[in-house]
Amino acid sequence: MKSMFNFENLSPQDFEELCSDIICKHLNLDFERFKPGKDKGIDLRLLENNAINTIVQIKHQPGSYTSNHKSTLTKEFKSFKSHNHLFERYILITSAGLSGVNKEEILKISDGIIKSAVDIWGIAFIEDFLRRNPEIVRQHYKLWLSSVEIIDSVLHQKVYGKSEGYLSELLKRKNWFVQTWSLHEGIKILKQRKVLLILGDPGVGKTFHAELICLSLIAEKYEFIYAESIDEAEDVFIKEKKQVFFIDDFMGANFLDLFKENTENKIIRFIDRIKSAENKYVVLCSRTTIYNSTIQRSIHLGNKKLENKGLLIEVTKYSDIEKAKILYNHLVYRDLDRKYFETVRDSKFYLKIVRHKNFNPRLIEFITSLELIEDKQSEEYLRLIEYYLENPGEIWSSAYENQLSDESRWLLQTLFTLQGNCEENLLQECFDARLKYEIKNSNHVPSTSPYENSIKILLNGYLTREISDNWRYDSLRTEVSFRNPSVSDFLSKYLLENHYPLKNTISSAIYFFQIKYLIISKLILKSEISHMVLSIFHGKKTMIPGTKSTLEEELLSLIVMSEFDAEFEVTLNIFTSMISKKKKADFKLLNTTFKYLVNYINNDNSKELGLDFKNIFYVLLLNVPNFQTIHALIKKAESFDIDLTKEFLKQPTEEIDLACYKVCEAEADSMLSEDDDYQNAFSPDDIATAVASVEERFYDKLSVIKFLSDSEFDAFNIDYEEVAMERRDSRYEEEYNPEPEGLMEVSDEQISHVFSD
Repeated sequence: MKSMFNFENLSPQDFEELCSDIICKHLNLDFERFKPGKDKGIDLRLLENNAINTIVQIKHQPGSYTSNHKSTLTKEFKSFKSHNHLFERYILITSAGLSGVNKEEILKISDGIIKSAVDIWGIAFIEDFLRRNPEIVRQHYKLWLSSVEIIDSVLHQKVYGKSEGYLSELLKRKNWFVQTWSLHEGIKILKQRKVLLILGDPGVGKTFHAELICLSLIAEKYEFIYAESIDEAEDVFIKEKKQVFFIDDFMGANFLDLFKENTENKIIRFIDRIKSAENKYVVLCSRTTIYNSTIQRSIHLGNKKLENKGLLIEVTKYSDIEKAKILYNHLVYRDLDRKYFETVRDSKFYLKIVRHKNFNPRLIEFITSLELIEDKQSEEYLRLIEYYLENPGEIWSSAYENQLSDESRWLLQTLFTLQGNCEENLLQECFDARLKYEIKNSNHVPSTSPYENSIKILLNGYLTREISDNWRYDSLRTEVSFRNPSVSDFLSKYLLENHYPLKNTISSAIYFFQIKYLIISKLILKSEISHMVLSIFHGKKTMIPGTKSTLEEELLSLIVMSEFDAEFEVTLNIFTSMISKKKKADFKLLNTTFKYLVNYINNDNSKELGLDFKNIFYVLLLNVPNFQTIHALIKKAESFDIDLTKEFLKQPTEEIDLACYKVCEAEADSMLSEDDDYQNAFSPDDIATAVASVEERFYDKLSVIKFLSDSEFDAFNIDYEEVAMERRDSRYEEEYNPEPEGLMEVSDEQISHVFSD
């Protein structure tokens, strides 16, 4: 009989887990299975009266029994005897095809370890058992994905070409992933609830989870429908058919229409229709941020509360064992030369990959691609992996250089100057400025609808587009951001190494905050900043200040960022102009500039230069950022023969009063947050006592600003009952929502076991 299963698709760990389920079911006994690590010749064991009754050893070497199998088993039996185990029965399970003669030979080389040929199980026994127990097949997805009969039936379903093409590609990748807790939980929820929503960040593997979950139903002869919208799914909904629908990024696909009442109702109606049908399932995927902002804004979807109805799982983290299996499967099942797997295994480089902070399934897929590896030598391959782990943004390089138009690249560069995230109207405004610059200075001929075309292309891989409620103006706020932070890392390096696009990016910037971010990113030199300041100061270049900043404040900020590599007269002019207005400004900016100017001025020439020290200290006091600054200013003013307490604090102006109140309110908040008695108090009485103690110490600090001593600070207006209740709830959640066992730390030895053949 032709086998339904291709066991070569199973890793050694997959096969061990399968055999564990088989023997427990077959003997109706609970065998003990050990975590990965050195097993001393024992994969499973059965204890009776605290003594070992049965030992099980599992060997995964698919194919007909050969001398290689004999050699492996001979070493295994020799090693096992060296441990002097006491036991009643020893069972060997192997994925090799065994004849009666083969079993007798194994019995002989076991040298008495195996008592009977009945305790030698080959692949024929396993296949027969699986045919009689389909529930075990369903628990091990690689078995039913490997089934030739199932794959044939899937690929010949009469579904839309898009679904068939999508499925065909998925079947090629099926062995790259591992059976995670999220996968098992997702299948369980879908079977029970008929609707499953999977959330996760870009690259974390939520789509692949969804695909594998769909395949569990495809194995049961369900027609697979890959739809890009609710409307498309509705169009092919056939009442009599067994169908499983997959809608990826279902909240982002129709982004601009998402919050129209009709669109919300479509989603809800479709979910309800699936749940009421006997033969329908739907799997939906969404990025976590889009889902959260949608639920907050949406009345209808918010009331639906999908998470409370048990329809939702979130793919967030992987345990180190799961990471190791993901890496193993990519190295073994992606048609790479075996030497690359052996290089990673023998050098134990897998430990560095698995433990690395930048581990991501998408990155693992990239570093195990044939296009990247080509014919590289082993050591060169390890250096390449290390490079991409440390510089994950570089995975974007090839596509950026070879697949994007100039306009798409300019849009990415523009978004980079906006820190990789901004309101879409702002992005379009800044991109239009870049486009005008390129038309004027590079003779660029723009395409039709350059922004719309570029954003559409980039949303497929580089960017995300999200919507939130702009409550201030009772409107929706559309934001665009890099899909992955590594895009920003790549662009920073790219611009640093490519002068022409960097020059054009700088020259086309229209907002000061764009320039500041390029400075922070070390893409603009100090000398270039001073030239820019002069150009703006003398009106040769126009820049737009931030909404809360003045032109003078922005220019002074650039001067400080240049470490005062600017003309002294320009710096002095801007500073004195800001002081004369006696308005709110950035304290650190003013104070830093004042310290710089003091090195060049004194009481003799201060009037000549237009400086009034008393006025300077008044403005500084008006902008104090914290409590300690008030004391520091009082002391500093003494060196200029100015008594700030007498001049400004005994009978303060309304402006000074308000400024001091705000910093003292912040100080009160800070003292509460740092007080252990307050933070650790759980009863209303203990909270009240702790607050009273902090309040007493706080008022002792107000000796220099006595006019505030009688003020009531909002920081101390605490509802003790409410705080106590919140803390009790928080403690309850921590106690009853411990870290999942799968995410707990594992040893290097346990990870190494995954890579042992």
